[in-house]
Order: sequence, then C-alpha cells, then structure tokens
Amino acid sequence: MAAAATAAVAEMRVVICGGGIIGAACAYYLSRAGVTHITIVERASIACHASGKAGGFLARDWGGTFALQSFDLHAELGRVLEGTDYRPVETLSVSMGGSGGGSVLPAWADRCGAAASRLGTTATTVSLARGRTEEAALRTDKQIDEESGRGGGRAGADGDN
Repeated sequence: MAAAATAAVAEMRVVICGGGIIGAACAYYLSRAGVTHITIVERASIACHASGKAGGFLARDWGGTFALQSFDLHAELGRVLEGTDYRPVETLSVSMGGSGGGSVLPAWADRCGAAASRLGTTATTVSLARGRTEEAALRTDKQIDEESGRGGGRAGADGDN
C-alpha cells in the first residue's frame, strides 16, 4: 500500500499560481514529499511582486499566528537552503534630536544625539535579501527548471506545463 501511495504522489501534477515565497515554498515542500511534476505559473519572474519588493525584514513577535508561522518557515528555509541571505539582526527605532540612545546605540550613532529603543533582537527579527529565498528554494529543487516566456515562469523537468 505504501508503494502505491508513493507512486501516486510521484505522478501527481501540481500547478502553483505565483512565484513568490508562498509559491516557491509550496514547490519546494511538494518536491521534498515526492511530487515530480510541478509547474509554477508566474506572469513575470520569480519574486517579482510582493515577495521581491518587500523591505526584506521579518519580525517574529509583531503579529499573530501567521507571523509566527511565517517567521519559523523562513528560519527553516534559511537553515536548509544555500544562498538565502537569512540574517538575524538587532532592530532599533532611532530618531534624531533625542537625548541619546544610551547603551542601545553604537557609539558613533549615540554621538549624533539620536534617541533609540530596541524593537527586536537577533532571536526575533531577521533581514532577508529580496528574492533569494524563493530562488534558493527553486534552485535546490532539481525537478523544477526555469522556462522562459510569459505565463510559465517555472515548469517541471519533464517540460509539462
């Protein structure tokens, strides 16, 4: 029975609409589960819209359940994929004209009269390079090859669309 289920998964044909982080992650995890016929339909190119235009910043504790899950997913992809540029960072809120940031700011910034407060630590905020996680997820997946042309940003290795 398990062999039949594995074969059925391998023969599934999956079409994913969108080549942002959600589409790329779906393709990556489907491939890891044994699906070999995966097509990503993207009008322009991978990570060219919201995922690629974001400021490249994630905060674990600045939202609800979805923010926690998103942060954890990016952390996992940052650990297992090469080239994501996933970087934990300390995050500060800085404004000029204050009384100084004290121990929060580096000495060079504190001398400028900036006021600061800590928004996040390396455990709760990260910086991401635009589009690198999506590209790494698809590059790592050997069954997904880039295909040129409108309406077929990524296609299964067998060439099916």
